[in-house]
Amino acid sequence: KDDSVTEDVDIAAIGPIFEYDKRDHPFVTRKGYYTKLSSEYGDPNLGSTDTVHYVRTVGQLNTYVPTYKSIVWATSLASGYLKNTVDNETTNVPDVKAFKLGGRESIRGFEPNAIPNIIDKNGKAVLVKSESHYYLVKSEFRVPLYGQIESVFFYDGGAVYVNGNEFKDPYRDSVGIGFRYQTP
Repeated sequence: KDDSVTEDVDIAAIGPIFEYDKRDHPFVTRKGYYTKLSSEYGDPNLGSTDTVHYVRTVGQLNTYVPTYKSIVWATSLASGYLKNTVDNETTNVPDVKAFKLGGRESIRGFEPNAIPNIIDKNGKAVLVKSESHYYLVKSEFRVPLYGQIESVFFYDGGAVYVNGNEFKDPYRDSVGIGFRYQTP
C-alpha cells in the first residue's frame, strides 16, 4: 500500500552560485581542484506556491592529486544546510529541495535518493519542517588500464539529518571497485 501524497508546487528561487575551477580538464581531470558554493531562497513573494519558504546552502570541494604512474587520487567533500523559513507545523520544504543521498553521484551501491528513508525509525514521514543538513565524503583512486579504460577503487560515505526525525543508521557508506571508459 502506498500512502504517499503528491502535491504540485511552483518553486521560484533566487541566489548566488560561486565557483572556482583550477582543474586541468573539466571531464578527464588529472590534477587540480574545484570548489562551489551555492545558496538559494524560495518564497511566495518570488512567485512560489504559498507553502514554499526555504533557504538552502551547499558547499563542495573536489581535489585531484596525481600520484604514482598516472594514478589519480580524487576526493570530494560536500555539505549543505536547509531551513524552512516559516515557523509553522503545516508547511515543509518541497521534497525536490530536500537533501537526499544515494546513487552514482553521491553514495554508490545505494538506489538514487534512498538516503534517508521516507519513513524514520519511529514510523514518522521524513519531511523538512524546520531544518536539515547533510555531509558527504567521496574518495577514489583512478588507475589507468589501457587507452581510455580505467579502474576505480572508491569509498563513499555520508549522512542526512532532518530535525524531528530519528534514523537507525544515519551514516551510510560503501566501498567498491569500478571500471570506466573515458569519453570526450
